[in-house]
Amino acid sequence: MRLHGPFVILLAVFLGVFLWGLNVGILGHDYFYFFPTLLEGKWHFMRQGISMLYYSPHFCGGLPAYANPQSLYYSLPQLLVLFLDLWTAAQVTIISSMILGYVGWYRYGRDLVSLHRSWAHVLALIITAHGFHFMHMIPGHIVFHSMPLLGWYLWLVFDRKQRGKKEMLGRAAWCALLTGYVVYSGGFLTPIMGAFAFLIFLPFELIFATSLKQRVMTLARNCAVYGSAATAIAISKVVAVFSFVRYFPREIPFERLYEETSMLKFLLLSHFGFPQKNDFYWEFGMPKWGAVHEYSFLLSPVVLVGLLLLLFLAWKKIDVIFAHKVKAVITIVVAVILHTFILQLTRGYGWMVTPMESWPIFSGLHVNMRWLYAFSFPAIVAATWALQSCTRDQWVRIATIGSGVVTILAFFF
Repeated sequence: MRLHGPFVILLAVFLGVFLWGLNVGILGHDYFYFFPTLLEGKWHFMRQGISMLYYSPHFCGGLPAYANPQSLYYSLPQLLVLFLDLWTAAQVTIISSMILGYVGWYRYGRDLVSLHRSWAHVLALIITAHGFHFMHMIPGHIVFHSMPLLGWYLWLVFDRKQRGKKEMLGRAAWCALLTGYVVYSGGFLTPIMGAFAFLIFLPFELIFATSLKQRVMTLARNCAVYGSAATAIAISKVVAVFSFVRYFPREIPFERLYEETSMLKFLLLSHFGFPQKNDFYWEFGMPKWGAVHEYSFLLSPVVLVGLLLLLFLAWKKIDVIFAHKVKAVITIVVAVILHTFILQLTRGYGWMVTPMESWPIFSGLHVNMRWLYAFSFPAIVAATWALQSCTRDQWVRIATIGSGVVTILAFFF
């Protein structure tokens, strides 16, 4: 506990600041969509018990409920509403998800990035304090409360150890439980965001593998076992949703930023601009009604410092890097491709992303800037690793606690 104590305190302070921020000003407009559905779920449970809520007679002359991808009937806030008021239930849900997500990202940092305990805490805190979470909880996107849990998926899928059947079964059960909650609690976008994160990390996992064949076999086994467990528990909901929404196709083009604007400026402002405000984004084409919550992905300044140190380390060890020419070249090519894809996806058009507008699922997800959330993970991980690499052992405690304090202060302001 002595090793973890300061970081538990930092997390508690951050969560307090987070809740304070949620309670300043008026309630977000989308809560007025989700709160009535929670009241309906309570009404159904009090009269029908544990029977499934297949159909909602209370809204719009009647709507399918189980087939609604954003249904909250099987969720923590729905359970809490039986005992608490709506707003308290929402806040407890958000905080609970962030705490569980923090643990997942800590395990990812320790087991897969080989970070020191203290730096693994810093990684978990930075991602937990990601501006994406706050910016979507303010307007009321309560179905996004499962986003912090993505670290658990990456921890499961990218596990490098050869585990026995008993261990695999236990981890598969955890994956199924996690997926069941995410999908049935209305978090339809969370698995898609997780798939993006997986595809971003995958090439680097293969490039830096000690044995490519062994790494591919381990990944294939993990994907098969955990994917099967996740599919088995989610298939009922997925079939119901697609059976319903196929009759109501939603084909909307991606939102586009103005052509003459600088993407570098947008990325810097959206991730490191203080304080985040509407004025940052008018020049990029943000709607006049204001949508800063869709454009802002505020990260801790610690990430920017870490990325600069990463460039310094790359320059300092350039000879070591290019001693493995094939890996170096492949890494650069993959990085360029991903960078190009990110820029085009954020801008909303380009030869790599325009075809996606007609793909299933993506044809209805027109707010393409949201995907920057998943693309920020490698930057955060790389920055934390660079900070660890540049910190002497005797300064680890001060550096990590200081990084946590800076992260909280940046979020506060």
